[in-house]
Formats: sequence, structure tokens, C-alpha cells
Amino acid sequence: MKTQNFVTFSGPMSYTKGYKYQLYDSLSVFIPALVTYGSVTSRYVTLEDGLLVISRHWAWDGASGPTIDTKSSMRASCVHDAIYYLIRQGLLPPEAKEIADELLHDICLIDEMWHWRTDIWYDAVDHLASAAADPKNKKKVYSVGFKFPLKMEGVVGLEPTYLDSKSST
Repeated sequence: MKTQNFVTFSGPMSYTKGYKYQLYDSLSVFIPALVTYGSVTSRYVTLEDGLLVISRHWAWDGASGPTIDTKSSMRASCVHDAIYYLIRQGLLPPEAKEIADELLHDICLIDEMWHWRTDIWYDAVDHLASAAADPKNKKKVYSVGFKFPLKMEGVVGLEPTYLDSKSST
């Protein structure tokens, strides 16, 4: 006997790929070099008079390139990726890349990364990471669900979708 479950979606699901980590708590850091950029607000990253606040649930991919993520690189890569994100979104000018790269270096040192490793990382982002901050390289957004227009119906507001409990997808 076939059973059907009634489900109602508010819309399609959208997501991005390519992240390894997600903040459990928000992270705040005062960055004097960013004071001149005033106020910038996005869904997960806010900059207000030099105070960068990266919200809980912010996702980032850690360090890029032929390297491994370690405790000494986590905060630096998170802050670095957040600033690059603001640049890609057009909320900070491309010149902020230099500040992000220098911060990566400095935060790695604060978090006790070996000096020689910190220097290699800085040289890598300084010379090879321009594309990561380029607005043309925003993360692709994928979407699943609703391949046809829905008719609005009743109080719930959506036409019901029925799922066969035996289907595999």
C-alpha cells in the first residue's frame, strides 16, 4: 500500500558549496586599518568603525592551497575570508585586499604559527590570491525544488506537494 506524506515548502532551497568550517559563536576583531571604510553590513559579516563582526554560522573554507589547517591558522583564515567576501560583494574596495593579507600574517603570528610558515602564507596570498577577492568570483548559488510556478492556495499559501514514502529521492 502506498502512503503519501503531505509537505509544504515556502520556496526552493538555495545553497553554496566549498566550505569546511562554520563558526559556533560570533567572532569580533577591531581592525584599525579598516576604520576609514565606515559601515558595511552583510548577512554574516558587519564592519562598523573598524570593528569586524563575523556572525555565528558564518562558513569559510579555511586555508587554501597546498597546506593544512591548524589551530594557528583558524582565526586568521576566518577573518581573511570574511574581508575577501566583503570585497567580492563590492562592499569594500579592492585595496582592502592588502589589509586582509597583512591581517592573515599578523593573526597567524598572534596564534603562534611558525614565523617561516606565516611568511610563506603571506607571500602566497599576496601574489596568488587576487582572484579570490575578485567580484567576478562570487560563490555560485545552487537551487533545488520548484521547477514550475506554484499556485497560491488557501491560508498556508502554497499548493501541497506529495511525496511517495517509497521513493528514493
